[in-house]
Amino acid sequence: MKKLRIAQIAPLWITIPPLKYGGIERIVAMLCDGLSDKGHKVTLFASPGSTAKGKLISVFDKPLLDANVAWSNPIWNLRNLSLAIEMANEGKFDVIHSHLDLWTLFFHNLTKTPVIHTMHNPLYRTNADVDKDDRLRLFTEEAKRTNIVFISQSAKDQAMVGFSKKKARIIYNGIDLSHFKFNKKGGDHFVWIARMNKHKGVENAIAAVEKLGVKLLLAGRIDPTQTEYFETYIKPHLNEKIKNLIDFRVTYILPLDNRFSFWLI
Repeated sequence: MKKLRIAQIAPLWITIPPLKYGGIERIVAMLCDGLSDKGHKVTLFASPGSTAKGKLISVFDKPLLDANVAWSNPIWNLRNLSLAIEMANEGKFDVIHSHLDLWTLFFHNLTKTPVIHTMHNPLYRTNADVDKDDRLRLFTEEAKRTNIVFISQSAKDQAMVGFSKKKARIIYNGIDLSHFKFNKKGGDHFVWIARMNKHKGVENAIAAVEKLGVKLLLAGRIDPTQTEYFETYIKPHLNEKIKNLIDFRVTYILPLDNRFSFWLI
């Protein structure tokens, strides 16, 4: 098997892997570790303090969240990408793997090095007027030139952009089973873990357990932009069988009884 020089471009908000919450960051970390273990040379463009295997390059002196950089500010993530492209054009990489959503589209045509985009977020409409949805418009314009990976069949099917079969693939997220301890006795309830918003399926989970009459434990961060959604659509359902944990500072939970336990990752 040919050993490749691979650039992994991560979001700069938190470290790779994350100390607490961070789904994308945990996947990037597992990719870096797995590829390195197979002998590939990995260069990780990420925040300082990242410990995933490979050579770390950081364009900012701390994770952006620690620096109170606004989510809407793309400057340092764009710099992250541009540096990777510069190095690729110097012949330092065989493949660039970006996890930065639409920002990659501004750069992938500026290098002859193959660029792969993994879409960790759905390609749904973010503006009521589709003609004014700049994200979808940009992806549509670049669709024929974009090597894109979806993390589920559903994400691919629901994407509001058409990609060629040759350039679109489905690769499911992996999981490190060492974080989970199997309990053959099982438990008496279900668990939902994700950020609290309408695209994460929390309402589906609630509808299912209400129909079946079983217990459900919800664990998820509530961003300020999702407070109204939570108060309107989720909180009215909370009761003895549906409970909510909103503080991800807790890293270990022993819910309800000793028959079921899990790590928050």
